[in-house]
Amino acid sequence: MKPVPTFATGGSVLIADVSNSETRWPIVTILTDKLGAAIDDNLNLVESVHLDLNGMRFAGRVNITKWLNDEDRYISFLKGGSREVSDYFQRFLGCTHPRAWQKETLRLVEFIRRAVSTLDVADDQREAVRQAVYQYLDECAKISEPLSIDSLCNRAWPDDPDALKVPLVDPDTGISDGFVPQRRALKGLVRFEGKGPKWQVKFEREAVMNGEISLNVETRELTIKNVPEDVVTRFKEDFLAL
Repeated sequence: MKPVPTFATGGSVLIADVSNSETRWPIVTILTDKLGAAIDDNLNLVESVHLDLNGMRFAGRVNITKWLNDEDRYISFLKGGSREVSDYFQRFLGCTHPRAWQKETLRLVEFIRRAVSTLDVADDQREAVRQAVYQYLDECAKISEPLSIDSLCNRAWPDDPDALKVPLVDPDTGISDGFVPQRRALKGLVRFEGKGPKWQVKFEREAVMNGEISLNVETRELTIKNVPEDVVTRFKEDFLAL
């Protein structure tokens, strides 16, 4: 059975061609009518219907300059809305490909890592923020719910959501609402990976927080505690008998 497509449920589509210096953006938004008040020529208070800019449900823009230069990321969302709206809106802009979502999720993880590392709080509080971010994004991924930057920042750092939001929403380099996070790409929030010329390590961040794994920065020595018995046995068989 094919899924039933979701169509627009009302409103007006506004398309504007905007230029700033050498950059050009066609901006597309969905607006609905709102009943307000106005004063007519006889100074009478009358009802007036106008487009509700404050209640804008969804908006996106296409960076034509980047598109013409064959750059990867030229579509961005300026405002998020409900799932019903965003599905057809994304199809209209042509940005629903899962590969794009995977790439955008990886970018989001990197931006989150940088933003959280700058928070002027204790290490355990920063770790709590990372966990809250991961839980929110994982929930979105499970139910195929588009990301909301506002919801993410308010949930992860309610005391000062702008501390996370500001570096995330830069129109040119930041992350946009409207894509579904991909679970595989979210592992960078809870897992650490590194490698050298002849080795590689992978472990959950929790192992560092509970003291199982530690790093001496001065000597550049990585220590692993509570190694499982089967790993010890295999190591002894492979190396200690030499």
